[in-house]
Amino acid sequence: MMSACPPPPSVSGAGDRDPHRFAAGISRSPSSCAQQRKTFHNGAATGIDSKGKRLATTTTARDSHVLILDADPSKAAALKVVMDRYFSVKSDVWSRSRYLCVADDPLDGARRALEYARWSVDEACSLIEANLSWRAKENIDEILKYPLSRDCVRAIRRAFKDEFSGFDVDGYPVYWCPAGRIDIASLKDVVGLEDLVKYHVQTMEFNQQVYLRQISFEKGQTIHRFTCMVDLQGFGPRSLSKAFRETMSAISTIDRDYYYDNFYRVIIVNAPLVFRLFWKTTSALYRAETKAKFIFLDKPSDLERYIHEDQVPARFAPLLHDQPCVFPEDVFQLSKHALAMDTYMKE
Repeated sequence: MMSACPPPPSVSGAGDRDPHRFAAGISRSPSSCAQQRKTFHNGAATGIDSKGKRLATTTTARDSHVLILDADPSKAAALKVVMDRYFSVKSDVWSRSRYLCVADDPLDGARRALEYARWSVDEACSLIEANLSWRAKENIDEILKYPLSRDCVRAIRRAFKDEFSGFDVDGYPVYWCPAGRIDIASLKDVVGLEDLVKYHVQTMEFNQQVYLRQISFEKGQTIHRFTCMVDLQGFGPRSLSKAFRETMSAISTIDRDYYYDNFYRVIIVNAPLVFRLFWKTTSALYRAETKAKFIFLDKPSDLERYIHEDQVPARFAPLLHDQPCVFPEDVFQLSKHALAMDTYMKE
């Protein structure tokens, strides 16, 4: 279990660190806010279409929810119940439940829980209650105030080689994961499972509180999902090691229980036969709507149907030519997302 972060000295307000003020561009620290806007507008979180052009912000986050309210009265009633209980400013838990929303959109928090619970109010409330209890126990609302050591973060990023960068053809931000190259063994005696889980939670919190918030403001609508691009080149025995399985199990459990409905689609390239057979067996345990999000490509170059070339990070560009990605061992390169996250956590 992840150890709880030290409690903040005051619970009256987050001050300069409040992500809701920070990402909206109204931080009490103008210089830090300006720096973050510059970091994001340089490409880390700029709303752009498939051709790299800025998207016009003509729709509001709530417009998309109004369509559902008009179309299905039963869903409207369910939303009202969950909203009133957890996501209204008059709610007793709003000061904590606001962290479950992207872009200060309370309807987003209610709708995500209800969609994941298949519109069962009772199940959605159970999800939210469990989430709030976990966040209180582990002090998740304050976790971005307590970064891991620089050496620890550097070791994790070297081992995972993943990054958040660019957008897919439908406008969703992309998470790039060379899963077949993840080297958990390199972290032995350097980073423990507890630190790996904490780093993952910090990344998810930064995404929800800052990164997706900025993207949502740029696009003019609430964006709470990612497209995940998984490259299984190199998938082999080390990918089935006990350390790897324990790490992936801990992370996936956190995502399933507390960051549900997080992926728009999952694109998988270079999947070996052994993985396809494994997927054929395990996918039976997934919901039909979840399985439908997984796309196996016959050729890596088919990736361009979903993510255009100008949105592909340099390290993953060889995939578009059916070539393996290259990750030099002696080169450590931070993505704009990683730089923005580091800068935010230092302030």
